[in-house]
Amino acid sequence: MKKLGMSLSLLTCLLILGCGGRTEPERLDHEMITALGQAATVKIYSYGDITLTGPYDVKLRTSTSFNSYTFYTTQRTILDNRVSEDRSKGLVPDGMVDSEYAFRVLTKSPDDFLEPTLQSDEFEMKNRPYSEGSGVVVDPSGVILTNKHVVADGQIPADSIVLAVAQVVIKDLEDRYYLKPSSATRQNAIYAVAQWLSPQIKATVKFRSVRVLFPKKRPLEDLPEREEVTTSSLAEFFPSHEESIIQNTSEAKVLASGTIYPGKDVAVLKCEAKNLIAIELGDSSQVSAGANVYCFGFPGAAVDTGMRLRATYLCVIHDGRVGQIMPMEGNWNLIHMTAGIHHGDSGGPVLNDKGKLIGLNVAGKEDAPEQNYAIPIEVAKEFLKEAGVEPKPGKAAKEWREALLDFYSNDKNSAYDRLVKIDEMINGKLGPMKGTADQVRTMSENRYVHEKLVQAKQASKQ
Repeated sequence: MKKLGMSLSLLTCLLILGCGGRTEPERLDHEMITALGQAATVKIYSYGDITLTGPYDVKLRTSTSFNSYTFYTTQRTILDNRVSEDRSKGLVPDGMVDSEYAFRVLTKSPDDFLEPTLQSDEFEMKNRPYSEGSGVVVDPSGVILTNKHVVADGQIPADSIVLAVAQVVIKDLEDRYYLKPSSATRQNAIYAVAQWLSPQIKATVKFRSVRVLFPKKRPLEDLPEREEVTTSSLAEFFPSHEESIIQNTSEAKVLASGTIYPGKDVAVLKCEAKNLIAIELGDSSQVSAGANVYCFGFPGAAVDTGMRLRATYLCVIHDGRVGQIMPMEGNWNLIHMTAGIHHGDSGGPVLNDKGKLIGLNVAGKEDAPEQNYAIPIEVAKEFLKEAGVEPKPGKAAKEWREALLDFYSNDKNSAYDRLVKIDEMINGKLGPMKGTADQVRTMSENRYVHEKLVQAKQASKQ
């Protein structure tokens, strides 16, 4: 009877209390899901041998006129002439300076006023960064999931090149008129010129390597700003912070990969690491229309004019709902979702209400913001199996989840104790945090653990 009593007590413990554990809510707090996702989302840089082709330079179109009285030939830009003519006809609004009007005219029809040089350039550059994307840690030993197209060969979008050249063209115009237009007009002109340039600039690449920027290696305060581009030559578009990227990232190997979207656009990467905070895999076969989704990544579209370069290193969350499960050729499914993902989000995690990984961002339509897609985690599991990997979240991820449950249930003291324990796991040597919040900026190498550690310490003192 005594043994039976002990068994009943044990059974009660397992069923009701989980032997000291807790029963998680059916749906986690939005802030907790954000913290779970951000701590495991990484930024990915692909390197390769790039060949660029396009016009060597861009100039303003000119017209030549002959003065029969002075016998002098004069040359003016067509844009100059247009501004002068419109001003004489009273078409330029009162109080508007020439530069503002010139930019507005240029924006409407760049082809009327700009021309590429006849000379075409072809540049070959070895082992240069050509693609930025996102990924998610699924095992503390450094196993990462992302998209195949983030680490692929072939023709690549030349958006960054085109924008750099467009900015130089606009700067040339600013120098000519001496006065700068309004910020909004300038930005509109840059995009108009970039759209005009886009068909003329091509980039192809041969993939060589991939590097990963982990949350614990994101020293935002130390990253240099991008130097202003001062020439429209295609060879000069690359960012000046490339060396810093190398210093603050880890090289990864591609263990397995699928085919670029609309194929099974998955790649499995492996870095040398330990005790990383990973995301637990969910079951995408249980996902249905109407379910909430939370997508993470580093979208270029989130970085606007006037923001510092370090803004590109901040993980962004987009939330929405599953629109439908779409059948694909090859007998697999794709997740349609309303969450607005963009360039740079590719390969980032898609989490459900329980904070578990159910997919990877893969594609979206720029002209239809709510038509976006994710590769189901069940598809990604095929490539994990091919790579011989059975991912497990690990102790740090388990403690991180428990700490967040404590934190958002207002048990800040328990949260703080767990966060210190996580910190010891991550760093391998640090003990409990001492000193003021400002003195512990280097305490945790994972910036998101650090943020919660400081918040919990401050709250526990109140």
